[in-house]
Amino acid sequence: MADIVSTILLGITLIVGIFLILHLVLRMNGKLSASIVALLTVGIYVPYSIFIWPGGDVFAMHIAVFLVTAYMLGIITSYREKRLAEMAEGEKAGWFHWGPALIVGFFLFIVVVDSIFVTMATKGVSGDVASWLLPEPRNAGKVESYFPGTVSHDYQKVQAEYNQYLAQMREQARRGWQIRKGWVQTPYVGEPQVFQVELKDKQGNLLEGADIVGRFLRPSNSSEDVEFSMQETAPGRYQVKTNLHLQGNWDMDMYIRLGEAMHQIQGSTYVEPSR
Repeated sequence: MADIVSTILLGITLIVGIFLILHLVLRMNGKLSASIVALLTVGIYVPYSIFIWPGGDVFAMHIAVFLVTAYMLGIITSYREKRLAEMAEGEKAGWFHWGPALIVGFFLFIVVVDSIFVTMATKGVSGDVASWLLPEPRNAGKVESYFPGTVSHDYQKVQAEYNQYLAQMREQARRGWQIRKGWVQTPYVGEPQVFQVELKDKQGNLLEGADIVGRFLRPSNSSEDVEFSMQETAPGRYQVKTNLHLQGNWDMDMYIRLGEAMHQIQGSTYVEPSR
C-alpha cells in the first residue's frame, strides 16, 4: 500500500493546482471552481479506488480530505471575493475573517490527526516514536509496533475454514491424546534450549512415530517467527533445540501427525533476558 500521507498530499496538491487554474486563469468564481474540482475528484478517485481498492478506511480518508480541501478553497476564495467587492465600494474590510480561518484550521487538524491514526494502524510504529507513545514494556529496551498480518475479505472461505477447525477440535477432544509440552530448562535470549513434547493416547500409552512441526510466533512482528521440526529421542518423547532470539512473549502453533490423525496445539511462552 502506498504511503497514506504521501498520496493525500499529492491529491491535495493536484486539487489546489486545478482550482488555481480555474479560478485565476479561467476567471471562474470560487464556488464554481470548488464545485468543479469536487466533481472531478469524485469522478477520478472513486473509479480508481474501485479498481485498486485500498480498503474502506483508506478510501474514506482520501475522499473526505480531498472534498474538504475543495470546500475550504471555495470558502476562502468566496470570502475573499466578497471582501474585495466591499473594498471596491469604499467599505473598510480585512483580508480574512476569523470564521473561515477557524474552519480551515479545524479541518487541517482533523486531516493531520486522522492521517497519523491510519498510518499507525496500517504500518505500525517503531523506534523513538513507539517508545514515546507506548507504555514501557517489561524488561525490554527498544520498543516497536508492527501490524504483520492482513485481514481476509473472502468471508465464505473464512467461514469454511472455521467450520473445518471446529470439526478438527471435536475430533481432537474425542481422540483424547495426552500431551505434555515445555522447555527442559528456562529459555534465555541467545541461548539455544531444548523444547520437549511427551505424547500419549487416551489410555496413557506412549505414541511413537509421530511427525511434529510448528512455529514459535512473535506477536509484534511475524518476520521474527521461528519454525521447528521435532525428532523422537525416546518412545513417545520428541525434542527440538531452538533459539528464540528476542526477549518477551511468544505464541506457539504446533501440528502433530500420526497416521491419518492430525492434532493441533497452541500455546505461549516467555523468553527471559540474557543472563
